[in-house]
Amino acid sequence: MQKDSLNVPRVIHFVTGGFSGATQVAVDLCLAANTSQAMSVKLVLRQKRSTDALRVKALQDRGIDVQLVPGWSHLATILALKRICHQWHADILVAHGFSEHIWGRLAGLWAKVPVLVHVEHNSRERYTPWRLKLCQWLAGKTAAIVGVSEGVKSRLIELGFPINKCMAISNGIDGSKFETAPSMAWSDRQAHVIMASRFAKQKDQPTLIQAMRIRACLWR
Repeated sequence: MQKDSLNVPRVIHFVTGGFSGATQVAVDLCLAANTSQAMSVKLVLRQKRSTDALRVKALQDRGIDVQLVPGWSHLATILALKRICHQWHADILVAHGFSEHIWGRLAGLWAKVPVLVHVEHNSRERYTPWRLKLCQWLAGKTAAIVGVSEGVKSRLIELGFPINKCMAISNGIDGSKFETAPSMAWSDRQAHVIMASRFAKQKDQPTLIQAMRIRACLWR
């Protein structure tokens, strides 16, 4: 396995440039790696129309090595990521989220990256029959298939991915980020509910809204 000048493995985290929850996980992993110096990391973002140059610059200012690859076609994405893997001599490619984990692993396989990792961030991804077959084939070339919860892991197994490669590493939050937030007594707080998710069918905001309506009726 290739090592850099610090004799640590070189790891690429590949994820959407749409700054989703998956992007934040990859960012946190890169920041943690930079702190520990246990590995050398690069963050590669698949460019979207919503990719914000200021947010990319902010990541770079925090010390993350960030590169963008085109997202206008799957082939353009694969070719650009393959080139980065070759030039940087990547040892490990961690491909986050659907469908980036498909194009990322194809690029890594083509570039002969020694270790490929698939990270699934949702349990309700839109797998077409062709994409599912492709992912099942890629699973044979993949060292580990990680679900960000036990539920996601169970769904991966249901989809036919090898049980011995599937594992759950639960999402977490660094609570120290909020230690300086002002505290407020429960009696002083507004009766609001916040759901931390984007507006998408798989996030199912209507169920939360319906549940709150039922709860409100019970309170009367």
